[in-house]
Amino acid sequence: MAEAPIAVTTDRRLLRGERTRQAILTHASRVASAEGLEAVSLQRLASDLGISKSGLFAHFGSKEELQLATVEEASRTFTEEVLKPGLKTPAGLGRVWALCNAFLSYVEREVFLGGCFFEAAVAEFDSKPGRIRDAVVEKRDYWVASLGRAIRAAKEMGDVQQDVDADQVAWELSCLLVGANGSFVQNGGNVGLERARRAIRDRLERIAMAGAFPGLGSDTRAELESAARSRTLSVGEVLYSADGPARVGVLVSGLLRTVVPMPDGRRVTLHHIRSGGIYGLTTIFHPVPLRIEVVCRAIVIEIDPATIKRVARKSADLGWHISQQLAGAVLQVPAMIEEFGFKPVRQRVARHLLDLCVRDPHQGLLVARVTRQALAESVGSVREVVSRCLRSFSDAGLITVASATITILDPEALQQLG
Repeated sequence: MAEAPIAVTTDRRLLRGERTRQAILTHASRVASAEGLEAVSLQRLASDLGISKSGLFAHFGSKEELQLATVEEASRTFTEEVLKPGLKTPAGLGRVWALCNAFLSYVEREVFLGGCFFEAAVAEFDSKPGRIRDAVVEKRDYWVASLGRAIRAAKEMGDVQQDVDADQVAWELSCLLVGANGSFVQNGGNVGLERARRAIRDRLERIAMAGAFPGLGSDTRAELESAARSRTLSVGEVLYSADGPARVGVLVSGLLRTVVPMPDGRRVTLHHIRSGGIYGLTTIFHPVPLRIEVVCRAIVIEIDPATIKRVARKSADLGWHISQQLAGAVLQVPAMIEEFGFKPVRQRVARHLLDLCVRDPHQGLLVARVTRQALAESVGSVREVVSRCLRSFSDAGLITVASATITILDPEALQQLG
C-alpha cells in the first residue's frame, strides 16, 4: 500500500488546512470501519465535526471523492500498523510470521473499531462496481501480494523448498487472517486470534521443516514432524549448553548465536543462525562445549534427538543430509581458528557487523541493531577496543553509529576488511 510523497510547506494557512483535512479523514475512516463507507458523507462529517458542509466541500468535491480519500487514509494507517512493523524483520520465514502477527495485532488493538477496514469495505462493495470498489480491492490485493512476496523472499533465502507455491501459501494465510478478523468482530475476545496464530505457525513450521530437510520422502518427514514441537524463546534464553541435554531444531523466526567460552574468560560468537537454519545436530552424538543463545525473540521447532537418530539409521536421505550438515560444520573450523587466533579485532568487528546487518525496508540501508557491549562480547574483546574500531570505521565513512544501531554505508569496504 504505497504512499504518495507528501509535499512540505511552511505556510501556516496551508498547514492548518492540511491538519483539518487529516482530522476529517481520521474520523471518516473510523466511521467507515464501524458503519460502512456508505455512512461517510459530507453531511454526516459536517455534523460530527462541527464543520460547515461548504467547508468540507472545499476539501472534497463530492461524496465519492471523500470516500476515496478515506480509503487512502485507511491504507496509510494499514501501512503504519501492519506493513512497516512486519517488514522490519529480515527477509525469510520470520518476516512472513511478523507480517501475519502484525495484522493480528492491528485487529486485536482495535485500530479500527470494525476490525480490518479493508475486509469490511470489500464485503460492503463486493457487488457495487465502480471507483470505490476498485480502490478497496486494489489495496486488499496489495496486502495478499505482500505476503506472497515475503514467501518468495523466504524461498530465495533457502528457508523453504523451491517447489513451495508462494501464492498458494499466501492465500491460505490470508484466509486464516480474514477468519480471525471475522471472529474478533463478531464474538470479541482473543480466541479466534490465538487459533489463527496457532494455525499460521503450524503452516509455516511445515514449510520450514521441508526447507530444512530437503529431499526427504513424505514418510520420513512425517516421522520427524511427529516428534517435533514448537517453542517460543525470549531474548537471552539459553537453548543449549554443554551440561544440558541434546537439542536439535529448526529456527522459524528470530536470530540465534553459538557462543564458546575462551580460556581467559571471554566469550566469542562463532556464528549466527537465521530463520530456516538447523541447530544442534552435533549434540546428537556427544556434548559440545558451547552455548546456543537467543539474540532476537525466536520461534523454533525442536525435534526429538532420539527420533532423528532412529530415522537416520533407516533413511539414507536423512543420513546423507546430516552428513552434509556436519561436514559443513567441520569445514568452518579452519576459518574459526583464523578468525579468533590470528585476525585483529578490527577485522572481527567488520565481519560481525556484516553478519548482523539487515536491510531496512524503508531506507534501503543495511542496519545492525547491536550495542557496543554486545558486539564486544561477540568478537571476544572489550567495549573500549570495539568503540575505537567503530570510531575509525565512522571516520572513514564506512558506517554511522547511533544508540544500539549501526548503519552500514559501505558494505564492500567492510567486506574487504573482514
